[in-house]
Amino acid sequence: QWQPVPWTVRFSMDEPPAGQAVLTVALASARTAGLRISLNGKEVAYWPGLITCGANCRDGIRGYYREKIATFDAGLIRRGDNVLILQPMRGGQFSGIMYDCIRLEAGTW
Repeated sequence: QWQPVPWTVRFSMDEPPAGQAVLTVALASARTAGLRISLNGKEVAYWPGLITCGANCRDGIRGYYREKIATFDAGLIRRGDNVLILQPMRGGQFSGIMYDCIRLEAGTW
């Protein structure tokens, strides 16, 4: 049986940032999928029902690019090791997400 596979991003910080954090996830394609994102065990974003296009399983003539942005308290980012998990929500065999880029900004700028 098909199961969605999470992406795990591990990173380390010398000092924890203050203020707000902004996570930008650029998606090149999605097909009958949603996305749940957690940082160090706390949910920071949930985007159900992403718009479907055929580029994900290479059966379309176009893709649907989109950027999703989550803002959260930068206090969730710890000194030392951190774990960001991108968990696609369960769909079918041909559902899924194609990432373009993922960017995390935190602190004062």
